[in-house]
Amino acid sequence: MYKIVVDANSKIIYITIAGQTTTDEVRAGTMEINDLLLQFEAKEFSILISAERLDPISQDSIPLIQESMKFVIERANKIAAVHKRVITMMQMRRIEKKTFNNEGLRDRIARFNSAKEALAYIKE
Repeated sequence: MYKIVVDANSKIIYITIAGQTTTDEVRAGTMEINDLLLQFEAKEFSILISAERLDPISQDSIPLIQESMKFVIERANKIAAVHKRVITMMQMRRIEKKTFNNEGLRDRIARFNSAKEALAYIKE
């Protein structure tokens, strides 16, 4: 399950991802995010990703996530992710490492334990 909400006043895109996600959901979500970011100027919006209740992602979905990560890194101002499940956080870090090959781009994704901390980071 995913949900995307745009707050035009604060220039934040809120993305919530939870539970088991199918490859079709990942495909639909990444396409929606990418299309949405094209509507705005580069670096105009920041992204807050709430993946607190996300289950591990299927191997079939990883290439879709990698492709979207590259695009989001280029287009978003700040990116903050909230993870509560250690296994999912470790999986996302492996995906980021594989995607960016230590280019320093994965440092653009800040990780937090709470949405409150992530929001404070984005608003600073």
